[in-house]
Amino acid sequence: MSPAGSPSPLSVMPALEDLALFRDMAGKDRRALAMAGETKRVVQAEVIIKHLGHHDSLFVILAGSFEVGREGKVLATLGVGQMCGEMEMLNPPHATADVTALSDSVVWRLSREHLRQFIESHPKSGKALMTLMAKTFAARL
Repeated sequence: MSPAGSPSPLSVMPALEDLALFRDMAGKDRRALAMAGETKRVVQAEVIIKHLGHHDSLFVILAGSFEVGREGKVLATLGVGQMCGEMEMLNPPHATADVTALSDSVVWRLSREHLRQFIESHPKSGKALMTLMAKTFAARL
């Protein structure tokens, strides 16, 4: 419980397949997508994406919040149901910003290889996911 007696963000974390982000996918495809990735706890101040670093993962925030920044400038704050890492997944080779946890958080991580496998085995939902990633990418330019 948090100090005010309300549940902590980690105890009310939504399941990946329940997020509005994936509402255009069939239920069985959302479950398959959830199984293709992994859930990871992140501690406050942990950097999950390093500016100019190499990474091969898409992240979806399940609990907590993250700051996106570059060279000391805050570019965005991300919360539950939002994704990050899509830029390098679509346009490698280097991350364009740091992504740092503002609080203890939970993310769902999908590697590039698991993304490729999901697209091959679930082409319609794979296309929807790639479209979502491209729209997110374009909105951040």
